[in-house]
Amino acid sequence: MTGSPDYDQKAARLQDLERLQGLIRPYLAGPGVDVLPLMPPDDRAEARAILDRLGIIGEPPEKTAARQETLLRLAKTEDILREILARPRYLVRDGKVVTDPQTGEPLPDRGFDRRARAALAALERFRRRLTGLPPAGT
Repeated sequence: MTGSPDYDQKAARLQDLERLQGLIRPYLAGPGVDVLPLMPPDDRAEARAILDRLGIIGEPPEKTAARQETLLRLAKTEDILREILARPRYLVRDGKVVTDPQTGEPLPDRGFDRRARAALAALERFRRRLTGLPPAGT
């Protein structure tokens, strides 16, 4: 560390970029080729972690404002998904709620919950990429 946070941050990002280049170089087959699927799982995980950490240095204020607006919309969308997940959803077939034959209680729609949770996880990953922050609670 040099005592200059800006310089230290740029040096760390440069090291990340150099490591990323070293990881993907053996798998480059040409322009426009997605190399991540070609990599071994350990290298792929490290490359994704580096990509998640990297942010944009010296970004113009307009892009920063647009990113902030996008983050606000993402937060609103995440809140809506959490509200939806908090409400019960029941399995429906032929326009009727399916009930448990033994208890007579409506059966929850697990497929809907899985899709909503997958959408929420995708939004959270996108938000982490925009902010460069770790997941909430870590």
